[in-house]
Amino acid sequence: MVRIIVKSGYMKGKSHKEYYVNYVATREGVEKFKSDYGNMKATKKQQKLIQQLIKDYPTATGMFEYNDFKENPTRENASEFISSVIDSNLDDITTKENYIDYISHRPRVEKLGEHGLFSDAGLQFELNDVVKEIGEHEGNVWTHIISIKREDATRLGFDSVQSWMSLCQEKRNDLAKAMKIDPNNLKWFAAFHNEGHHPHIHMVAYSKNPKEGYLTKKGIESIRKQYAGSIFKNDLLHIYENQTANRDEIKKYSKEKVVEILNGMDHEHFDSSQIFNDLLKLKMSLKDYHGRMMYAYIPKESKQIINDILRELEKDENIAQLYEQWYLYKQQVNETYNDTVLERLPLLEQKEFKSIKNMILNMVIQDFEDIHNFGNSELDDVTNETGMEFNEENSLLEEYKIRRDYKKIGDINLAIKNNEFEMIPESIEWLEKCELPLAKYILGKIYHDGFYVDRDLDKAIECYKQSGDNKFAYNRLANIYRELGDNDLYVHYLYQSANENF
Repeated sequence: MVRIIVKSGYMKGKSHKEYYVNYVATREGVEKFKSDYGNMKATKKQQKLIQQLIKDYPTATGMFEYNDFKENPTRENASEFISSVIDSNLDDITTKENYIDYISHRPRVEKLGEHGLFSDAGLQFELNDVVKEIGEHEGNVWTHIISIKREDATRLGFDSVQSWMSLCQEKRNDLAKAMKIDPNNLKWFAAFHNEGHHPHIHMVAYSKNPKEGYLTKKGIESIRKQYAGSIFKNDLLHIYENQTANRDEIKKYSKEKVVEILNGMDHEHFDSSQIFNDLLKLKMSLKDYHGRMMYAYIPKESKQIINDILRELEKDENIAQLYEQWYLYKQQVNETYNDTVLERLPLLEQKEFKSIKNMILNMVIQDFEDIHNFGNSELDDVTNETGMEFNEENSLLEEYKIRRDYKKIGDINLAIKNNEFEMIPESIEWLEKCELPLAKYILGKIYHDGFYVDRDLDKAIECYKQSGDNKFAYNRLANIYRELGDNDLYVHYLYQSANENF
């Protein structure tokens, strides 16, 4: 729901549409009529007048009061709408002199003296002088109407002339900029009309230089944003805080999801999801790329893969819920400043989430580098012995699994070296299931050395024998048989180890 309406125009200094002027002249009677029979259905005369108003002023259907009347077509709402449309179009209905006189004296105008008009100097001026000055002004005199809802006015303290006067004085230079007027030349006057449903101000503004001043659609939007930003400042601050929290949560959860997919293929149950396949495709698409590893610079093909990953991530229930809430906050901000519906864009097209694209890129590159160079030089020779080999028949997924398993084995070996016992129980279970010869060698070391488990030479012998033609395993087998007093096998495995240049 739109929270503020700004209507701008300029006075032509000519009077016409006399039936509207007559309505204005008898408005106090209408106010009494409305209060006595407000909840009854709108009269035929009101309905006819509303039809004529909409015909003459089609944009009136965008007013707060029109929505109220459409939802509940009572005499009260009809009177509110009629009065508001006429108020909004007085620049077209009356002369400049009558306009100023009317907005400063009309029913429900808030007065701090003889009239309700205020300006930079507060109320320190003679109304007749202002009427004469504006009536004789040779340049354009623009009119602005700024309207908000009654509940917002009451809640935010904009239900008094003092609040509106302070706001207008604070925003006068912004108003001048929007109207392309030198701030030193700007003249403005306004009156606060404390309407029942939608309190608003009427303002006239012009330049002391008759040749100066120009108001575009962009300028009107700027006026609206300036006033809305101040009126709803506290509301917007709360919305921005929530929106930022949701954005950060989406980024955090997206990263966790990618980590989960890259890491956890649980080493046993590898992910076969579309996201995982796309992550592999992304890596391969960058195989021959040597430029900057940022989304803006990578090849078009790689960008498309990242976009596909984001589309899949958005399907995640948690991300979808977070993004829906983030979008609702964004829409609330949009409704504060604009009267248009915010276009719903997918997550990957929202500029606020561009960093997720680089996060995906960086994590994929880092993950594959970690796997390719698992950083455990102590195992390099053993790996060469047991053979981390790939061939053209291996699929990309199979190659990734093999590299992932070797990375896991390297991590377990480092844990043993650093006396990190926590990961050993689950590691033993994984090593027993892993089919790589190197896994059996490490498992043999655990049972041979009694690392966190009871020393078991039989199991160690079994594991070493399953580790392939491994000179390190042969040497360790020789040591076990020497310990067991079996000189024949001791000598046998010593020769086996020596034959492998150990």
